[in-house]
Amino acid sequence: MKTATRRVLGGVGLGLVAATLGGCGAGAEELPSYGAAPIFALTDQHGQPFGSADIGQRAALVSFVFTTCTEWCPVLSPKLRETQEQLRADGLLGSKVLLLSITVDPQRDTPDKLAAYARRYAADPSHWRFLTGPPEEIQRVVVGGFRVGLLQPAPTARDSAAVPLTITHSNRFVVVDGAGQIRGYLRGEEVTPAEIVRAIRRVVA
Repeated sequence: MKTATRRVLGGVGLGLVAATLGGCGAGAEELPSYGAAPIFALTDQHGQPFGSADIGQRAALVSFVFTTCTEWCPVLSPKLRETQEQLRADGLLGSKVLLLSITVDPQRDTPDKLAAYARRYAADPSHWRFLTGPPEEIQRVVVGGFRVGLLQPAPTARDSAAVPLTITHSNRFVVVDGAGQIRGYLRGEEVTPAEIVRAIRRVVA
């Protein structure tokens, strides 16, 4: 099935995305807060329940993917793999920071498909979770909660084989601190793994 993707921002607008990278060194001013991250209960690539409560007081780097993506995911997922390794080397992965990738194609991205995708990018199975769930819950979490995109309705089962699926696909990474507050939106096509780690360090307790 042919799958089309296009980049889109949600209702937050460009202004909230811009200011996360400047001045990430020592003495940089504190990152702003863009409000609370959503409370959610989803399913990870192991088929196990995983929700916002499981993050605890750790920071999280949240991204948005789907396994048949040919536009942004092949660019962003390798960056996340490098970020994972830098966080591991710094002793932050798992203990202080989790990586969360939420599918925007939940009708097709089963836990098994997400697990295969995770292996493709050498994702740590404990500390980089790939999440799926009911389409309406994904819509609520991604659009209403993280405010990063607008999901298009999927075709019905009857005509899904004939109609290409158009998915709006944000290329933003969302930085969430240990108190569950959104602290930054990073431009995935521009930011480097080192810059991502510096931004995360600014919100790690």
